[in-house]
Amino acid sequence: MTRLLPDMGRRLLLALPVLFGVSVISFMLIHLAPGDPATYLAGDSASADFLARTRHRFELDRPLPRQYLIYVTRLVQGDMGRSFTQGVSVAALTRGPLGAPRPLVLASGPRYRSCP
Repeated sequence: MTRLLPDMGRRLLLALPVLFGVSVISFMLIHLAPGDPATYLAGDSASADFLARTRHRFELDRPLPRQYLIYVTRLVQGDMGRSFTQGVSVAALTRGPLGAPRPLVLASGPRYRSCP
């Protein structure tokens, strides 16, 4: 029991670079997707003014490092954004059909321990 807290702290510290890497990769995949997100949202026949307003609304007009900072800040706060296709929050979507087995997973608790 006396080693539990230091081990947990060490594992949390080791998880930070992994979380950083996952956030960078997911952010870059979003931005490397073909096409302009504003055109996808506004439609192909949207005016230049409407496209500019759409880019501003979703903060796509900011530099990439600033967009990444906004992305990470919102993730840390639990805000995963809104689904473009369904128009609801992504958090609500993850609580949908996938939320049903969550109590079972939590009730199972930690079953495995790493060897010291």
